[in-house]
Amino acid sequence: MGLSLDGRAKLRAVMRVRVDNFRLEFGNDPPVRVTPMQVRLKDDARPVRAQPRPYSPNDRAFLDRHTAALLAHGLVYKNHRSRWASAPRIVRKREQDVDPTADPRMTIDTRSVNERTEPMSWPMPVLDVVLGELEGARVFFVLDWFRGYWQLPLHPDSQELYSFVTHRGIYTPTRVPMGATDAVAYCQGVVDEIFGDLIGDGILAWLDDILGYAENESALLELLDKVLSRCEAYGLKLHAKKCQFFATEVKWCGRVISADGVKHYPERVQGLVDMSPPRTAGDLQQFLCAVNWMRQSIPEYTRITANLYDALERAAKISGSRKKNMLAKIRLDDVGWGDTEIASFENI
Repeated sequence: MGLSLDGRAKLRAVMRVRVDNFRLEFGNDPPVRVTPMQVRLKDDARPVRAQPRPYSPNDRAFLDRHTAALLAHGLVYKNHRSRWASAPRIVRKREQDVDPTADPRMTIDTRSVNERTEPMSWPMPVLDVVLGELEGARVFFVLDWFRGYWQLPLHPDSQELYSFVTHRGIYTPTRVPMGATDAVAYCQGVVDEIFGDLIGDGILAWLDDILGYAENESALLELLDKVLSRCEAYGLKLHAKKCQFFATEVKWCGRVISADGVKHYPERVQGLVDMSPPRTAGDLQQFLCAVNWMRQSIPEYTRITANLYDALERAAKISGSRKKNMLAKIRLDDVGWGDTEIASFENI
């Protein structure tokens, strides 16, 4: 089912008015109009400065292009005197599986900085609870922030902490970096500030992913205009290519949502079904992480997985670590893996 002729006319009218809410590439837009994120250092914190990492020629070229764009639009500045510097990480995007020429994503390895900061607390929504709000909804829209956290302001006192070093030197961000301890809590707080009264009453919002829902197209388009009006008021830009303005079925936060209900991505379920029985504790950890994402859909999940978590705990005590590379050295046969655990695995 698509939009009616009247609905199409209304949507075009909304888009004509709200066209400046959307972006396809970086521009000289100011940050979202909210209080900047300010980080609190622990009392004994001392600066850390990483060395430049080696990158492949393709990744070096991407870093050059990406940092040049960030510099051009005031999202970072050169800062060779920074006492803090972390190394960038180049992360492959799913789009690259379809388009090999697509750029990867740059994140910053802020673990050393995170260890030296006091984390901010903010209640995150529980997806399986908030999805219950969708009962009766028949039509939907999905909105995605443009470039995510790069729109969020970082307090001047905290900017130097998240400097990063490449083969070209040190750059200091003026916006919130992905990976910072407080980034997730701060982002969700911004979402609540902008859309608070609409959350649970027409929209659900998980960080930079927004889902709108209604019983009919007229109500949905009215809601869409209201949400875009909020975005405009705060200067929040949306990714034009990643938004859906009307649909009877959408993908959002790992779920497929329609009037028939909520289900997991079929490919994720199939991927779980196709997983081979674990041989090492690292394999088991990977399996449990995958299963945990779907725990609300698995009856008696806690009881069924108890033996598996016990086996993982025994392996962690032997290895002295919960890191996957360390757990991968521990064979499950050496930690009492037997018929009971195999039955639990197959049960799932």
